[in-house]
Amino acid sequence: MVDHILKQTGLAGVIENLIPDAGDTIKALVAFRVLSSFPYSYAEGWHLRSFARVLYPAAVLESSLISKFHVLLGNEEVYINFFSKYLSIITKNNTINEQISIPILIDSTGLPNDIRTHLTAVNNHNGVISNEIRLIYVLDKNTKLPIYFRYLSSNIIDNSTLITTINSLSTFGVDIEIVIMDAGYSSLNNLQQLLINNIPFVTRMPSNRTDYKELIRTYRAQLEEPENTVVYDRKSLYGLRVPYTIFDKDIFAFIMLDLQKQFIDHDSLVQKYNNDPEGIAKMRTQNPFNGTFIIFSSVKYDVSDILPIYYTRQSIEQSFDVSKNFADTIH
Repeated sequence: MVDHILKQTGLAGVIENLIPDAGDTIKALVAFRVLSSFPYSYAEGWHLRSFARVLYPAAVLESSLISKFHVLLGNEEVYINFFSKYLSIITKNNTINEQISIPILIDSTGLPNDIRTHLTAVNNHNGVISNEIRLIYVLDKNTKLPIYFRYLSSNIIDNSTLITTINSLSTFGVDIEIVIMDAGYSSLNNLQQLLINNIPFVTRMPSNRTDYKELIRTYRAQLEEPENTVVYDRKSLYGLRVPYTIFDKDIFAFIMLDLQKQFIDHDSLVQKYNNDPEGIAKMRTQNPFNGTFIIFSSVKYDVSDILPIYYTRQSIEQSFDVSKNFADTIH
């Protein structure tokens, strides 16, 4: 099945030309990683006892050579060669010099990694400390196919990587039709660069921003009107689209109120301040923000359309889940 998919998608041809005379080895390693969670030291025995020996007879999978082979795969020339050919396949563009416009989803994740390299850095996820490298991942919004990735040190924050990633895609002949991204990329610098380069975007606004609180205070009283009701994923919400200006550019802020989240947030405050003498005042301060979130868009979408558009980015989180828990990329 794996071999059939590689051939049908055109990936087999891409792989065969990455490193001279190593096509069988790469394809065998791909199949081993997809089908097995064992270390690569088991790859040779797996190859000898499976149908892979028939499909990839020239594969060289001695344990002592696989690490050296991975070093070859990480060569910058191989990396560039792969993306040049891969992007020409998934965009159906046989002329790599011709620019192709793609709507993209972008996100990042940490990959646990205890190997001592310049990319390994300490990271903290909800109090859990681990050594990681950071993976920046880009998906085609329409096909949900991965189109690009970059790896870098995990202590580099998302808001400093977006434009570099977009520029890297441009060198491979990919223009960006629209960027859909999470709040981690919603820095003022990123938004400014996207506006300067006329790249449309949809992103969630971080709730710790001053203008977030100002927008909620200004429009909160208008939210809970029947005409502002929207339904998404069987949940009831209120939504209001308002004009907003950033860096002298007119965009749109979609102020949303999730009724289920509002109840959860309120209940959390009650539990937190139940025995606090000043609890009522603290709850009164926080209550207007319960269940609220704001989505920024440079495109004038209808309020009923903004959530389905923004939450297409869940596809990239699902890709991370498959990669980490099934394709075993953390090893």
